[in-house]
Amino acid sequence: MNNLRSKIAMALAVIVCAAWAFPAAIAQTPVLNSIFDGATLTGWNQNPAGSFEVNTTDGTIETTGSARGFLYTTATYSTYRVLYTVRQNVWLHWPTVLFFGTSDTADAMDALQFQLPKDYGWDYQTTGEYANKALPVTTYNSGPPGTEETGVWYRCEMLVNTANGSADSACAILGNTTAYHIMYFKNANVPVQDIPTPFAIQCHQTKVSDEYKDILVETNPTYNDLVLLTLPAPSAVTATAASSSQINLSWTINSTTQTGFEVFHSTDNKTWTLAGTTAASATTYSDTKLNASTTYYYRVAAILTNAISDYATATATTSAGSTYLIANGTYVIKNVYSGLALSDPGSSDANSTDMEQLTVTNGTNQQWTVNNLGNNVITLKNGASGQMLDVTGDSKAIKALVDQYPANGATNQQWQVISLGSGEYELTSVNSGLALNIVGGVKTSGADIDQYTYQGSAWQMWEFVAP
Repeated sequence: MNNLRSKIAMALAVIVCAAWAFPAAIAQTPVLNSIFDGATLTGWNQNPAGSFEVNTTDGTIETTGSARGFLYTTATYSTYRVLYTVRQNVWLHWPTVLFFGTSDTADAMDALQFQLPKDYGWDYQTTGEYANKALPVTTYNSGPPGTEETGVWYRCEMLVNTANGSADSACAILGNTTAYHIMYFKNANVPVQDIPTPFAIQCHQTKVSDEYKDILVETNPTYNDLVLLTLPAPSAVTATAASSSQINLSWTINSTTQTGFEVFHSTDNKTWTLAGTTAASATTYSDTKLNASTTYYYRVAAILTNAISDYATATATTSAGSTYLIANGTYVIKNVYSGLALSDPGSSDANSTDMEQLTVTNGTNQQWTVNNLGNNVITLKNGASGQMLDVTGDSKAIKALVDQYPANGATNQQWQVISLGSGEYELTSVNSGLALNIVGGVKTSGADIDQYTYQGSAWQMWEFVAP
C-alpha cells in the first residue's frame, strides 16, 4: 500500500474513533489559509519529480511540461473550500485540478478532475459507473463570458464535500467583481469515501504550461454556498501611509449581506495577523501602532458569522518617522493595563503633589509635554501645573512615589523611553533605573504612581496618545 493510502487509512481510523470518543468541535471564525507561499513548494509533493516548479518572477506554481503528472498537498482535507488563480500560457488542454484522489502513484491519483474555468470534468477512478469517463456534471455556465484559452488570469473556487461526494465551482476573470457558477457534481454511483484527501494540480500532458497562485483553503466550512457568487470580496483596496506608525486603508463594497469586514496585515506576506474588524458599511480602516520604515501587506475580506470572502490585497510602507521614539509634543499617557491616564489629581499646582491614574478626560491635568534631551531621554511637563514628572526626594528606592515638582534639571525628572513594540513603552527613571509603575498593579482610578523594578507587567507599560 502506498504512503497516501496508508495516511488515508489512518485518518479514517481516527475519524471513526472521534465519532464516539470526542464531543463536537466548537465553531470557529472562518479563515482562508494560504497553502502556497509564492516562493517554494513547501507543503506539496509531486509525481513525477520535476513536473512542477516555482516561477519566482510571477510567484506562481508552474507546470514544466516535462511530463504528465500531479502536484498535491501534503495536508489532507475532508470538506473544504479552495480558491486559486490560474492562467494557461500555451494551449493544449484546459487547466486541471484533482480532488478525492486516494493514490500518490496511480495516474491522476485515482481522482476526480475539474477543468476550470471551463465546465468539463473527468473520473480517473478505477471503479464505478463513470470510471475513466467524463463526469456527469450539472453545467450552469461554460465559463465566464469572454473566456480565452491563453494569457488570461481566472479566479476559481471549489467547494468540495467528501461526506456526500460533491463538488461545486465558480469562476471569474481576475479583477472582475462578477463571478459565474460553472458546474456541480454529485453522483452516488461514483465511489467516494468520507475520508480526508489532498487537493492537487494536474499537468494533463507534456508541453502544457499552466500557472497557479494565491491558493487559499478553508477547512470544514459551514457556509455551504460559493463565496465568489454570494459574498464577493471588496475591490479597489488602497493602502496609504499616514505616518511612521499608521497606514490608512479604503475599499469598495461589492457584497450586500456582509456583517462586517476583516483586515489582516503581515510584514512578510506569509504570516498574517487580524488587525481589526469593521462595521458592515465601513469602507475605511486605520491600522495604527505600526513600526516605522516597514512594508505592510494587507488582506481585506467581507465576513458573515460563518463565512469569509476571498481576499482583496494592498501594500504600503510606513514613513521613516522621527529619530526619537516619542516625538516632541503633547500627549495623554495611558497605562496599558488599566487604560487610565497619568494625571495631576485635581489639577493641583502644588509642589510635590503625588501623581495618580485617573479616568481619561483629556483635561490639561492629563496632558504632558514631551521634551527630548537626546538618546530617547525625555522630560514630561504637566499641562495644568507646568511642573515636571518627578521621583519624590530624588529617591532611588523601590516604591518611591512619583510626584510633580518645578523643573530643576535633575536626573529624577528625566525618563528613559524604551520601546516594547506595538506603540507601548517602558519609562525608566534615569536617576534610579526603576520603572514608572501603578502601585499594587490595580485598575482602580485614583491609584498612586511609584517607581519599581521592571518586571514586564502591563501596569508598567504606557501608551502616548494625542489628547
